[in-house]
Amino acid sequence: MRTLQKVRTVGKGYFASVQEALTRDHRHLALKVMSRKHERQSLNEIYVLQKLPKHPNIIGFYGHWTTSTRHEVLLDLCDGGDLLDFISTPTYGDVVTETTKANMLRQLLEA
Repeated sequence: MRTLQKVRTVGKGYFASVQEALTRDHRHLALKVMSRKHERQSLNEIYVLQKLPKHPNIIGFYGHWTTSTRHEVLLDLCDGGDLLDFISTPTYGDVVTETTKANMLRQLLEA
């Protein structure tokens, strides 16, 4: 297991939570903690994350480990929020042009 300093909770879901973690070399990463009560879903997610190619538009996977009660996965920290919320909210939606939205979609499809 790596030495990480947990900074804050980024989010929580049905069977997992995500913490912002600071590494020894001062990188901010996401630590996803998944309960072993949901073993199948956790292992499926870990399998998919391991298979993701290295690409600038795809989240980085840095490893995983298992304890007696949970699976922990270390990923890139994506702290900007949800893309759909970003382009849909009045605060940002009016600022994000159709051209920018098209470029975002192109980047997603290239990944």
